[in-house]
Order: sequence, then structure tokens, then C-alpha cells
Amino acid sequence: MFNKKDIIVNAVPVKLFASNLGLYDNFYRNVNEFKSGFKIKQVGNNFFVLLPDWFIKLLEIGYDCYVIKPYDDFKYEFKVELSKKTEIGFYKNDNL
Repeated sequence: MFNKKDIIVNAVPVKLFASNLGLYDNFYRNVNEFKSGFKIKQVGNNFFVLLPDWFIKLLEIGYDCYVIKPYDDFKYEFKVELSKKTEIGFYKNDNL
């Protein structure tokens, strides 16, 4: 998923976040900041995703995540609603 060097003060560029999770590049226009805990911050012409503490902790203990698509058979342990129509599922990454 993300390398430690990709995360800068609990934030990653929107394009990196989107490509790693399988989201569309413009997903950040629909993020429900209050429900998911993710926030979008614009710095100049660049957009960043501010990662909530719980998300960072899950990465640290070896969880990975990917967007849940209705036509995939993606297996996950639990899911989080990122926006009204987008959910991400978390699974334990045994390759760490």
C-alpha cells in the first residue's frame, strides 16, 4: 500500500491515495469528512488526504485496504464508508 516515506505528517497526495486504493482520481470531491474521518486539504494547487489516526494504526499493525466494488469478490475483515457510494475494505496483509 503506502511506504512510510509516502506519508507526510499523516497526509498523502490525493492521486497516490486514489491509485493505491483503486479509487477514481476525483473521489475527493465526494468524501464525507465527518463520517469517514478522512479530510481533504488543498496546499497551493495540490490536494492531500489527511489520514485519521485509526487508519495509520491499521497500517502499522499490518492491515491493507482496497475499494469495495460490487462486481468484485474482494474478501475483507471489515469495511469503512468513505463516501455515500464508496467503501473501503480492510484485510490483514500477511506479507509484512
